[in-house]
Amino acid sequence: MLMAPFTVSPLFLTFSDVSEEDLAIMAVAKTRREIKNVLKKCMNIDQSPGFRTEILVDFHYHNYAFCISRQLCPQKISTFLSAMRVVLKESISQRLTVDGAFDVLKECLLKHGVERPPHSVGVFPFEDVKVLLEYAHQTLFRHYRLYMYVYSPQSDLDFWVANADVCCPLPLPRLPPLLSEDAVDPQTVPELAVYFPPSPVPSESPLVQELAARVPAEDSAVIKRKIEEGTKALMEKFEMKLNEQDARFAAALSK
Repeated sequence: MLMAPFTVSPLFLTFSDVSEEDLAIMAVAKTRREIKNVLKKCMNIDQSPGFRTEILVDFHYHNYAFCISRQLCPQKISTFLSAMRVVLKESISQRLTVDGAFDVLKECLLKHGVERPPHSVGVFPFEDVKVLLEYAHQTLFRHYRLYMYVYSPQSDLDFWVANADVCCPLPLPRLPPLLSEDAVDPQTVPELAVYFPPSPVPSESPLVQELAARVPAEDSAVIKRKIEEGTKALMEKFEMKLNEQDARFAAALSK
């Protein structure tokens, strides 16, 4: 397993994993390996040797090295190391998104940022909280997907192809040949009418336009007058016939 679960969840994280004695031992350690061995014991890393164990130990070591570079006191170092452990543990066990993991860290730091017992304790001032959140953003959360990939359960799938006794597929039926007399004009098919828009109405040919332009203006006036006179005569004749028809109807009704 990745990390042994808490038997009893502590209310506050100060000296819950890394004690003052452990910090004193790491302060006088001569090599990086000695510091990592102490952190491995404090964080209950009981995995067999491998790249997952090395990544986890390096994770805690770099957190410790950052605290030393900021010259934090033992109380702050222990609290921050445990907070980062809680964030990674909760992220892996609950499959949190990066936003969810950030909320866990923020809650841990704020819980240790205000002296208000029994709800919170004042371990980190506001400036330290900002610095620690920025560090976590540049380290854990920048490579968050890599951590989730490394510590996610892996499943190996083995498959093989077996020769099964199956019948041969039936041959496809032969299609009848296409004959030329069966061809149709696509423009006569109603379903294809959308692909053949109607041809535009042809305009007058240039020859007709040229002949019309040659007609003198006075001839056009004469033609227009004759058309009007003929139309007037037809209307008078038509009206006369209507009057005669009305007279016959009136005479028939009076009998």
